[in-house]
Formats: sequence, C-alpha cells, structure tokens
Amino acid sequence: IPSVVAGQGMLAGRGDKDLAYPIAVFLTKLRPEHFLRLTLETNTELSIALMAAIRMVMPTFNVPPQQQQIVDQYMQAMRPYVQHAAIEHLQMVVQRFVQAKGQLDLGKWSQSVDLTAHRAGLIIGNDLTLAARFIGQDPVAVGGMLPKDKVRELVMYAISPQYFELRQLLGIAISN
Repeated sequence: IPSVVAGQGMLAGRGDKDLAYPIAVFLTKLRPEHFLRLTLETNTELSIALMAAIRMVMPTFNVPPQQQQIVDQYMQAMRPYVQHAAIEHLQMVVQRFVQAKGQLDLGKWSQSVDLTAHRAGLIIGNDLTLAARFIGQDPVAVGGMLPKDKVRELVMYAISPQYFELRQLLGIAISN
C-alpha cells in the first residue's frame, strides 16, 4: 500500500497549503499509469523499462542489440513484482498496440504526466502562485518543457472552463 512520509525537511516552516501542492503532485504520479514518471528520470530509462515490459509478454519483440543486456536486466527485475492478472492485461495492451502499429512519444507522455500532476496540485493547493513557485523548482527541461512553459500551461488551465467547472463540482468555486 503506497504511503507518503513527509520528513522534517519538508515540514519545517511550511503550512498546510505549502504541503498540499507537492503531496498532490506526488500522489498523482503514484497512479499506476503515471508511476514510471515518478521513478525513472530520463526518457532513456523510460524506453528501457517499456521495452522490458513489452519483452516480458512478447519475447520476440525486437530490442536494439546495444540495449539488449539492460532490457533483460530490467525485465528480470520486474518479473517478480508483476502479478498474473497484470501480465494478461499487458499482453492484451501490447497486442493492440502492435496490431495498430502505434508509435510512442515518451517525451510527450512525460510532459502530459507532469502537467496532469501540476493540475492536481493546483486543485488541491488552490494557489496558483504557490504552484508556479514549485514548478520553478523543477529541474530544467524535464520531459522537454521548461518550467516557464509548464507554468504557462497551468495558467491556461486555471482560466479554462474545465477548471471552473471542477471547482464548482468540488464546492470551492466563488459564487456570484
């Protein structure tokens, strides 16, 4: 069961709002479909993990020779933790992907996960300035976007009808 432990460094001198944003971002990245973005820092690592997962259910999947050894290591490390039901689901997803001749853009996926996490942080923290400050502390160009571009995307979301509709549904909208 995933849990979040906020250590002394995170708690020191911070109020609830200061904790809400980073915890919401972290919890968003704990979702199974986002988890690799939390644990792997580069698109190269993501690519290796993806090839290992595909190879686990499709042994004939072609892996570049220079990456074969590391893909095999990742696959062996993953295998004990992937339950049978997840293997069956992965087989189905991989088959559909291969049949559709799909293309993966891990940079775009990484950006999407980050932007989704920032939106969750904004919704929970309810403070655009605070969110922008935390985004500004992100490493430069993670997923191909500069922090200023991530802030711009978050501002665009913060003025969108979807954001105001969600605030209304959550009961935190300012009424007329």
